[in-house]
Amino acid sequence: MTKSDALRGWALKGAAARLEEISGERAAIHRAFPELRRRGTPALASEPAPIGDPKPKRTRGKRGMSAAQRKAVGDRMRKYWASRRAGG
Repeated sequence: MTKSDALRGWALKGAAARLEEISGERAAIHRAFPELRRRGTPALASEPAPIGDPKPKRTRGKRGMSAAQRKAVGDRMRKYWASRRAGG
């Protein structure tokens, strides 16, 4: 057995012991908080959402421009491209 094999063996034993410790800690947590055993439990939040109070829906509608705004933009762009064509 080489030195690296021996080192790996010790590391394996240490890892196995740590996994047993973690398993015990997990069991203690589940005894304290049995609701965590259920699948699909949402991630813990700082404060639970109130029951019967759905989140407001976010709307992402287009914000339209008025005809005057469109005309102003068009005028500015015509002026911009005219100056670009003129070279300056």
